[in-house]
Amino acid sequence: MSDINRSYKVFFGDNREEAIKRDGEKCVKCMITRDEHKEKYNRDITVDHIDGKGRNTPLKLKNNSLNNLQTLCLSCHGKKDILRRTALNTATGERHGSAKLKQQDVDDIRMFYSRGIKVKDIVTVYPVSKITLYYIVNGTTWKTNNKGDE
Repeated sequence: MSDINRSYKVFFGDNREEAIKRDGEKCVKCMITRDEHKEKYNRDITVDHIDGKGRNTPLKLKNNSLNNLQTLCLSCHGKKDILRRTALNTATGERHGSAKLKQQDVDDIRMFYSRGIKVKDIVTVYPVSKITLYYIVNGTTWKTNNKGDE
C-alpha cells in the first residue's frame, strides 16, 4: 500500500473511493470530472467531510461515513473551507482578513454601547450576531491584527 493510500485510509476510512464513485467521479458543486481535475491541477480530485471535521480532527471524532463525504475539486473545496473559517471567526469575534467588521467598526460599536445604545439596536446596523456584539463590547474575544486595517 502506498503512503498516499495509507493516509487516505486514515482520513476517510475505506470510503474515499466509494464517495468519488457515488458522485460520478466529479465535483458535486462545479461538475469538473476526475480526469479534468487531474489535468488541471496535476492531482486527484478531493473528498470533503461535509461536517468540517476533516484533516485536523482527531481520528476518534471523525465521521467517515459515506453520507458525510462529498467529492469536491480543489477550487470548490477551498471556497467551502474559507467560508466555514470566515463564519467561525466572525462568530467568535476573532479578527480575520475577510471578517465582516473592520477595526473602525469595532471601535464605533464600543463607543455606541458606552453611550447607552442597546446591542439589539446596534445589531441592526452591523452584519454580525448579537453574541459577537456582546463579545466586542466586553472586549473578550475580538482580536485585531498588528498591521492595522485598511
